[in-house]
Amino acid sequence: MIDFLPVINAIAAAEIYHYPLPRRIAIGVPASDDARSMTIASLMEPRDFPAILRAIVPGDHVALAVDPNIPQLETIVLAVVEYLESSATSASQPSEIDVVLGDEVSDETLASLEQILNSRATVRVHNSASREDLRYVGADSKALPVYLNRYLVDADFLLPIVTLRGCMEAAQPLLAGVFPMFADSLSRQRAYVQAMEADGVVLSLAVQVVVSVTTDATGDIASIQTGTPEGVIDAWTSQLVEDTSPVSSIIVATLDGESTQQTWLNAARAAHTAAELLPGGGTIVLWTRITEPPSGSLAELADSGEELQSRIKALQSDEHDEDGFPPWDDRDQAAILLSRVVAEYRLLLHSELSDESVEAMGIGAISTLDDLARLTRSFTTCSIIRAASSATPLCDIRLPHDTPPTQQL
Repeated sequence: MIDFLPVINAIAAAEIYHYPLPRRIAIGVPASDDARSMTIASLMEPRDFPAILRAIVPGDHVALAVDPNIPQLETIVLAVVEYLESSATSASQPSEIDVVLGDEVSDETLASLEQILNSRATVRVHNSASREDLRYVGADSKALPVYLNRYLVDADFLLPIVTLRGCMEAAQPLLAGVFPMFADSLSRQRAYVQAMEADGVVLSLAVQVVVSVTTDATGDIASIQTGTPEGVIDAWTSQLVEDTSPVSSIIVATLDGESTQQTWLNAARAAHTAAELLPGGGTIVLWTRITEPPSGSLAELADSGEELQSRIKALQSDEHDEDGFPPWDDRDQAAILLSRVVAEYRLLLHSELSDESVEAMGIGAISTLDDLARLTRSFTTCSIIRAASSATPLCDIRLPHDTPPTQQL
């Protein structure tokens, strides 16, 4: 885990506020030092659903749809697989287990999970541009086709493992943990770029139960809850508290958690979280440990948002595979979102990159803790959002000024 506490201690504003984000509230199995025990305990007593083993019949093909951003991913997935294999007889053991990871997964995490699971399950990475890996499941509100990962669609029993985010309340619960992460690239583009709502999608697939992970301020596990999407969401929303903190004109958002959190898309999610809570024209400081130099669309971030988005759409329209699916690149989505934030806010970034590399993107660079202290000293109040990438929706990256938000994160 990367320790961002020195960053918090360096803030020199007269008053400092920590946002009490809903995801900080522990629901389900209380946090412990043993992620494996927490996972198995939640599987044995799901909310509004029977114990998972009772829902599986002999010979079932089970698929796990795994959000790559959950903390302690390898431990949690292994615990689920062990639980599925734990029946004293073969009466409820699945014949096959597929672990399908979202395409944000790092090569390091993928290799580690493959080694840990060995031959107990088949590990796959979702490819949203490959027709061979997709199944047609329905249409969206504009009658455009929607495809999902075929291993998830073909499974007899589907179990998403997700980070509990605000979009699960706004989205159609029957799609929780599946859409848009495991959809085809065209549907994902419409979901991210055009902010298509999941409740406008009518599919033949329904998610009955999910394993949801909430995170604490350090990005580690706060709690694990298994249950129906509606049950998990009800448990979460019933404990929401109204934030009465004064509105600051500067927010410091950190990417706490494991090293796998240090990506441009997670930085964009963190920026979105801050933008939801900050008046237009305010200052957002993203404190990260990003080491990957900006490339692709990110390298052109200094262009206006409309120019960047038009260029990305043109590129995608020119590069379709034989089945008509454009390539999927997380850098495009990160660049579009960051460009929207930059257009309305003063955005500063701390990373492991040179100041020149950051400033070439049209983003201000902040290098040291002393720089942060000097900056925040000029503000009366400063707000902090830790583990900010875990607080933002996956399925709705619109800024709050585009449409009224349905739920304050």
